[in-house]
Amino acid sequence: MPFCMNTRTPAGLKWDRRSLRSNRVANPKRVPMSDESEKSVRVLLVEDYEINQKVALRMLAKLGVQADLARNGQEACEAIESGDYDLVLMDCEMPVLDGYGATARIREHEAETGAPITIIAMTAHSGGDEERRCREAGMDGFIEKPIRLETLRNALGPILES
Repeated sequence: MPFCMNTRTPAGLKWDRRSLRSNRVANPKRVPMSDESEKSVRVLLVEDYEINQKVALRMLAKLGVQADLARNGQEACEAIESGDYDLVLMDCEMPVLDGYGATARIREHEAETGAPITIIAMTAHSGGDEERRCREAGMDGFIEKPIRLETLRNALGPILES
């Protein structure tokens, strides 16, 4: 499954496509939603590999989204503490602090501030074990690499439409 979302239910965790959290933006990027309306959304791309950075940023641009870039989990945590992001696209394996550790820190920050952040994992590993590891780390969704434009569009669709 190339993309799935995590829904927290009383019975536990369930992966499926769902609406993401509503938009909460202090310093917005303008994202055209249609000819008649515009919406602001803040996206943080967390990726250490330069080629993947360029590919993901170009795909996001094709979708009308501008993203800030963090090159490792530590930079991501610093960006989250100083910014107000709606969505984080998080590579799982990075130097300094990996995506799992960064997600744990972001969730701690989220608990302190009360401002929810959607985190979607991006990983070259596929299968149930990797999805479970991402879910257990607190990530809300999962995208397999190499990332495809349609998969990214499906992942971002709910937050852009909310």
